[in-house]
Amino acid sequence: MTRRFIPIVIVLLVAAGCSGEAEDPTATYFEDAAVISTLYEAAALTHFTDYRTALEGATAETGDRIFVEANQTLFAGLSDAFDTAVTGLSGLTPPDTAVSEHDAWVSAARSLREVFQSADTQLASLTEAPAANTVVSTLPLADVQAAYRTACENVAALSNGEPMTAIACEPPGNGA
Repeated sequence: MTRRFIPIVIVLLVAAGCSGEAEDPTATYFEDAAVISTLYEAAALTHFTDYRTALEGATAETGDRIFVEANQTLFAGLSDAFDTAVTGLSGLTPPDTAVSEHDAWVSAARSLREVFQSADTQLASLTEAPAANTVVSTLPLADVQAAYRTACENVAALSNGEPMTAIACEPPGNGA
């Protein structure tokens, strides 16, 4: 899925939910949250698959260059894809019973986006594998991902079986 395609899909799917019929706003919120999170998860999976494929193609002569380029591409893609997800989540209006959980989820999502954007910025001009490795290995991903997952799961737990509420809460990269 290309970076430009994801925002279009989100807009179309959210708009499809506004078909003119009187809908339950609570169900709509959880459905839209599920769409946004699932689209992001799919994009992240694509980025991680591309990353692994690039690394598998490395040779002794190209290993360092491919490592740097693969990380640059990965974090640029995650930064763009997660920016789209944060924008989508920020635009949702949660039901009254989920406002604090939604706000915590958006806050955690923004923190994760900041990590991706910081990595993208730091990696962009690097050409040496040790420098890229330092950037990647010092990212606070574990803590930020854990906060994101917890906040997302807190929202998902409030769905009370609403239809289509398979909100994707797996942190990017875990199990991808």
